[in-house]
Amino acid sequence: MRHILAGGSTFLHVARSVLVSRYHSIALQSKGKVHSTEQSLVPLIGLEIHAQLISQTKLFSRTPYSFGAPPNTQLDLLDAAIPGSLPRLNRRCVERAILIALALRCHVNLTSQFDRKHYFYSDSPAGYQITQYWQPVAQDGYLDYLWHLPDATDEAEKCIATRVLRNDNGDPYLLSRARIRRIQLEQDTGKSLHDVSRGRSLIDLNRSGVGLVEIVTEPDFTHPAQASAFLNELATVLSFLGACNANASLGELRVDVNVSVGPTLSCQHPRTEVKNVNSIRAVARAIEFEIDRQVNLIRSGEEVANETRSFDATTESTLPMRDKEVIQDYRYLPEPNLPLLRLRSMCDRCRSEVHVALHNSSGATLCLGCQVQEFRSILQSTKHSELPNASRRRLLLEYSLSRDRATVLVENPAYLELYESCLSILLSSEAFNRMPGVATVKIYHELAYWICGTLHGMAKRGEVVHLPKPKLLSEFVELTITGELFGKSAEKFLSTLLTAEQPADLSCRQLALSCGLILVCDPDQMRPSCELLLQDNPKLEDHASHSKTRSNRIFRHHL
Repeated sequence: MRHILAGGSTFLHVARSVLVSRYHSIALQSKGKVHSTEQSLVPLIGLEIHAQLISQTKLFSRTPYSFGAPPNTQLDLLDAAIPGSLPRLNRRCVERAILIALALRCHVNLTSQFDRKHYFYSDSPAGYQITQYWQPVAQDGYLDYLWHLPDATDEAEKCIATRVLRNDNGDPYLLSRARIRRIQLEQDTGKSLHDVSRGRSLIDLNRSGVGLVEIVTEPDFTHPAQASAFLNELATVLSFLGACNANASLGELRVDVNVSVGPTLSCQHPRTEVKNVNSIRAVARAIEFEIDRQVNLIRSGEEVANETRSFDATTESTLPMRDKEVIQDYRYLPEPNLPLLRLRSMCDRCRSEVHVALHNSSGATLCLGCQVQEFRSILQSTKHSELPNASRRRLLLEYSLSRDRATVLVENPAYLELYESCLSILLSSEAFNRMPGVATVKIYHELAYWICGTLHGMAKRGEVVHLPKPKLLSEFVELTITGELFGKSAEKFLSTLLTAEQPADLSCRQLALSCGLILVCDPDQMRPSCELLLQDNPKLEDHASHSKTRSNRIFRHHL
């Protein structure tokens, strides 16, 4: 089966039959352990991501919601399932869901519907959840992402990844594609608060009715690092769109993980679902534990139960919740109190190419064409009109930046824009000629060091008043590359640039000279200082006769 990447290049998706034959010779790695058996077991992983949509009110009521409010203080009659209360759809949540669907290259359905998912649980007072089962808002999409597996062999890379790419440093990255099965809107449930000391459980309904978008993937993951890399990329995309803050610590991103193992990808043992994993790191740990647990069960001759489990972050293990040996019937029925959700393909506003923000429009039918324009305007706010996953790929492969540096730039659009603007100035012929013999990759790394290291660190401590202008910062980086500014002097000067307004008519060199921070490089000016240093420190001559490298280091230190 062939897939077409966003860049237009076509390549073969790793065929399942090829994976089956190759996986027999590859040991399953879990928690750093290599399981060597006559026939290795292949893991297969699927994800269901529940992302909380950014909205001032809940999905079906006008009640506001904020994390951390006192229990049961943000309630509507509908949230408590009071008879006679009716749902009213939040337009803003629908718009956010469509933006996510467009970013994930999904087919947006012009007609979708809401359904009732019936089940009994204490945090769902109505006895059902309003979701989309029969006709979701979008389906059939994908997200391409890069990931890294440092302990993988070349053969393992070929099997696990769709494609192996290397940057100029030779660092391997694995380019994979996660297929999106469906995207659906649904309401969140309440929260159970367990009071162990008193032996009771309490219910907080503040979260009940909050708008969620559920993103269901195909089982396209075979390694914990692969799943966590996808989730990191997805969270960055959601945040970039302004659709979800994706802060797992605030409950804005929760994941259900489906894990199974088997001799081949097409022949798997019963799967296990791990519910409500609330951090990306915990997802990787839960997958590692489940793979290890299921492999040990199979090797000991036991059967893997089709069950639902929870993840204990303290012990980094999964615990049984309820089994699924008998398929649970949720009795999906159309929601009678909500009409079909219909989208217009075009409207007069988008036909005339005059875009108006949808949240300022009236209660007219939602228009898909206007949402497409909204999505394009978000992309055009970046220099390369691209999503964060494309930016990350460019930073890692073209600029050969480290993963940590690339992550800081991708997750902070202002930094990325500053980086790109400074890079354009530094790579111009005029600036490049002032740095003879300097490799381009040196410029990439030096600029990233100061933005992602010093500047980002100061920003986290609240010490940055304003970002420097690209011209000023590029001149600063040029001085550090040529060696005229370095070490503590360079950090001190950058701190000055970030905390105080500088005269517009002065260059970075002139400002550094006025502060007395420019390193003197003229031999005629340096000679008197060197001679004086040797007179005051006669032992430096003895060091020079024994070790040239050590004497140079000591000499530079004293000078």
